[in-house]
Amino acid sequence: MSKKVRSTINYTSVALFIFLGLLGIILPILPGLVFILIALVILSCEVPAVDEWLEKHIIRFPKYEPHFRTVKVRVQKYF
Repeated sequence: MSKKVRSTINYTSVALFIFLGLLGIILPILPGLVFILIALVILSCEVPAVDEWLEKHIIRFPKYEPHFRTVKVRVQKYF
């Protein structure tokens, strides 16, 4: 798959997850924060500044580091 197609798929999925996250903030049925965090992890594959920001916050909250690493590896496998 070419880099341009992969990038387009990533940005489209980020937009979808952000939409679901915002919808989840409004509706109590959906977990909005989870979708926004997934969007950030997918976006970190494309934008180095987002990756650095996430890494900085993981250092700040080391309790969640194993979970973050697991999710990041799974997301990078698909995106």
